[in-house]
Amino acid sequence: MNIRVRKLNENSFHSSGTYVIYRIRVNRRSSMNFGLDFAIETANQAGLPVLVLEECISEGSNDRFHTFVLEGVPENAKNFRKAGTGYIFHLAPTGISARKVFLKLARQAFAVIADDYPGSGFREENEQSASTVHCAYQVVDSNCIVPINEFEKREYA
Repeated sequence: MNIRVRKLNENSFHSSGTYVIYRIRVNRRSSMNFGLDFAIETANQAGLPVLVLEECISEGSNDRFHTFVLEGVPENAKNFRKAGTGYIFHLAPTGISARKVFLKLARQAFAVIADDYPGSGFREENEQSASTVHCAYQVVDSNCIVPINEFEKREYA
């Protein structure tokens, strides 16, 4: 298995799934993105399309962050379409409302691929989502040249 990829549940691919979800909450880009590449590879092997779900949660965020994310949405939509994927942007007022939309989409998913990130709440959200869905849920580290999990101890510079 790819050293950037971690399985978060033991579920198999959902054979009647109609797409692979790539769930973006951190790596909001269409290039140089190992998670997107892995989602496309998974979808190609199954002969299915990729649905990119970019989530932004209002709760606990500030205007500067929202401006950054919202200004990038039109370019992301264009770039993801150009890459041949579907694209949904969801601005959710709370994490609970974001999870409801995700879970509705995940019912039809062959697999879920999500960003792996050690920051506040991301790991917990991925683990909780992985325990809820009926298909394989994998996370991919696209953060650095060397995957974070490859470091033996925390590195500071």
